[in-house]
Amino acid sequence: MTSKSYWDGQFCIVTGAASGIGLATAQLLSDNGATVLGLDKSKNVGSDANVFSENKNFYRKCDLYVPEDIEKVFAEFKNSKLAGLFNVAGLPTNGLGIEETSVSDWDRIINVNLRAVFLTSKYSLPLFQIMRLMLHQKVG
Repeated sequence: MTSKSYWDGQFCIVTGAASGIGLATAQLLSDNGATVLGLDKSKNVGSDANVFSENKNFYRKCDLYVPEDIEKVFAEFKNSKLAGLFNVAGLPTNGLGIEETSVSDWDRIINVNLRAVFLTSKYSLPLFQIMRLMLHQKVG
């Protein structure tokens, strides 16, 4: 007898899903039965990203630096019941000290690492509310 995973049949969104920790998160969720929407600025995921070749999962190019990109993707999935949002995407400083970091580089880092988390959280709230209402009403 196999036990059912908590994520089985759940819908989750993962940012930074084209590679690294984001890709590993998407794969783990999918392996545990979740349907995953992966978001990343890359048009194509890496060759290791078999998770998005599965019919149940989705991948969308979404530059987290561009608020309109985020809003557009969330509007596309506005009727989905979201069980989890995994904000994994992030930009490094590449080891540069404050003296070597330009204002435009700093703005990009802050916009992806902080503002994008705010925006994805904001746009996901209605999707979480759909899930909460359905659980409260005990409807499928």
